[in-house]
Amino acid sequence: MLATLHIMRAVVRDALHSPLLHSLASRISSHVHSRDPIDHLRAVARFLGAAVSFKADPFGVEHLRTPEQLIEEIEQHGNVAADCDDLAMLAAALIRSIGLEPYFVVAGRTQRLTHVFPAARVRGGAIIPMDVQEGLPVGRWPEGVARQVVFRAI
Repeated sequence: MLATLHIMRAVVRDALHSPLLHSLASRISSHVHSRDPIDHLRAVARFLGAAVSFKADPFGVEHLRTPEQLIEEIEQHGNVAADCDDLAMLAAALIRSIGLEPYFVVAGRTQRLTHVFPAARVRGGAIIPMDVQEGLPVGRWPEGVARQVVFRAI
């Protein structure tokens, strides 16, 4: 999982140069009439919740798609099926594009880490989780997690 996280971090860094990403982030933020970063995270979460449905990679296969690939598919079809890695990378890139510091949270219901979701550092240094795949509201940490580790996404 650590090797995958390093690749994910590099993918997010590369995505930050994408005009397509910045255009999408601007469109999402344009609907927020507040300076509260939580409101901007909620807007990103609403967009992702509407545009991305969960689809696991085949067992034993790790297939990563870039944020730009996902955005292109969303713009062509209105939505995309993606796994938690893809969703976390797109979310982290959007979080950075709206001016917040993105993180990856890796978690598992056992000691084995099997799920990754995005988070953002906001006012006062608090890390705010955004587990769209699980349908949790922005700011709510998943329950029943035996282990979770937080990594910088860029």
